[in-house]
Amino acid sequence: MRYLILFLGVFLFGFEVIKSDVVDIKINTNKIEANLNAFIINKNLSLVIKNISKLKSDFCKIENYTISPLYSYKKKEKKFIGYKSDVFLKCVFDKKRGNEFERYLHTISGFAQISINKIGYFEDKELIKKEFKIKAYSKAEKFAKELSNKLNKKCFVKSVEFYSPNNEDYGKGIRAFNMPLPSSNKKKFSFYYNVECL
Repeated sequence: MRYLILFLGVFLFGFEVIKSDVVDIKINTNKIEANLNAFIINKNLSLVIKNISKLKSDFCKIENYTISPLYSYKKKEKKFIGYKSDVFLKCVFDKKRGNEFERYLHTISGFAQISINKIGYFEDKELIKKEFKIKAYSKAEKFAKELSNKLNKKCFVKSVEFYSPNNEDYGKGIRAFNMPLPSSNKKKFSFYYNVECL
């Protein structure tokens, strides 16, 4: 294990240690999360709104959207040609429903231009954060206990500082379920902690 230990100060009765470490958090690979952008153009505003509603499904929700007039310009002449809408969707579905998701993409591509911004394993951020803290504190407590035994001193964890996990590259493309998912179902979280010995 690679780590850095810095002795901040040595006093008559004790000292303080800073140690860096990492923990692996397992990601649930049964669910997939995908972020989509749908671009809709139509001369009829009511049809644009109707097509936006068609984007909804039991595993895809509309996060936000915009509607604005669309113009063409020719020889400095402005001509109205219709309306455009940019829709952002967040999709979460079981991996076994991948074929259904493909059919959904095929259906909505009949009236909207679709792009996929991100696809990967769905992450319950609160659950991951909780597990991260438990594992980090456990490692810190273990180190403090080992240090106590080696130095015959009373060592305890003074503080723990958490950092974000490493970002995963999910790739981009049109056909979502054929896109490569992360090769590992684990993420590494970094943290620092202070141990004081008296």
